[in-house]
Amino acid sequence: MDIISLWISLFVSLIVPVFVFTLFITMIVVVAVVLVRKRTPSEISPKTEAGDPRLVRIIQRRTIGGVCAGFAYKFGIPPWIVQALWVVVAIGLSGIPFIAYIVLWILMPKASEFPGDYDARTENF
Repeated sequence: MDIISLWISLFVSLIVPVFVFTLFITMIVVVAVVLVRKRTPSEISPKTEAGDPRLVRIIQRRTIGGVCAGFAYKFGIPPWIVQALWVVVAIGLSGIPFIAYIVLWILMPKASEFPGDYDARTENF
């Protein structure tokens, strides 16, 4: 068996099934996103009635879609840590978190206003 046919069989037996599986999961996620998105408001307040931070996209501090900024605000950590963790996990899990990011970008409602305590919550670590 020559090296070219070995590479072709490796490609067909390993990479194609992973691609098909990822495509299948992506289609399921898209359907779920469409169904859930119809039920959620597009913009909500970044704080609950009790004053606790809510998980929302904060587009004023976004790098791409504001998802990592929303997580940073919710958990009170700097956004660069959330972004770095996201990239490390995405590399380790073969890019699946990139699909999750897109889904969260669609599902997470946008903050209706910029939270006044964003910088205070996300600066100190």
